[in-house]
Amino acid sequence: MKGVFLQQQLEFALEVNSEFHQGDNLSCKLTIKNHSSDSQELKFLALHLVTGDLKKVKQKVAGAFTPISSAELPTDVTIANGEKKEFLWDVQLDRNCIVTDKAQTIFFLFGNSANLDVLGQLPLNIEPHPDVLEILSVFESELQFIVKGKKTSKNWTNIKISPSSAAKYTMLEQLTLSTHFEGENLELKYTFDMKKFEATSSTLGVGKTKNTTQQTLSPQDYKKSGFIEHAIILNYINQALEAVGL
Repeated sequence: MKGVFLQQQLEFALEVNSEFHQGDNLSCKLTIKNHSSDSQELKFLALHLVTGDLKKVKQKVAGAFTPISSAELPTDVTIANGEKKEFLWDVQLDRNCIVTDKAQTIFFLFGNSANLDVLGQLPLNIEPHPDVLEILSVFESELQFIVKGKKTSKNWTNIKISPSSAAKYTMLEQLTLSTHFEGENLELKYTFDMKKFEATSSTLGVGKTKNTTQQTLSPQDYKKSGFIEHAIILNYINQALEAVGL
């Protein structure tokens, strides 16, 4: 993945490895080329990893970005006319970082300024952690559930899942699977939006209720030789379904 930003006849090109998941290590190369006829001084050379509020980014208002991490770059660089300089940076995404949704995503900002709002922008499409994606694939392949959407709130990744059309799930409207890493352990919280019958002396109606159950899985609980066992994950999912009567 590559982003290019032109600033005062300087060309900033940022290349990043192209798959982005929670917990990934991102390898970056920032290349700067001077297209002017004179040497230029870069006193505020910057490469930042930030969270971006997409509405504010689109409106180009101040305060759209919240810093996460910054590369350690020289604070006083001179680049001659026609010269090219390269800087490398490896940065680790947190396993509980935000996933991309309609409201926010993670960006790289790069250029020559101390003001985040005027730097070049490279937005990333952040997917859930690979372990979480494997769990979702079990829902889809084994149970025919459908993943509808993902978002992050308070360091939890919340994933909306619609049930299959099987008769046993008639009373289940939606499942929210919330995931969070606590040390090496993976916390799974299942929130079931359920229908329920409500009877009075003269009527029988259908209301709604929420049921929750939670699991804490160590890597040894669901992996063998470093690989996730789908049969084990399916067993944990079935335990959660059975806990709420499904």
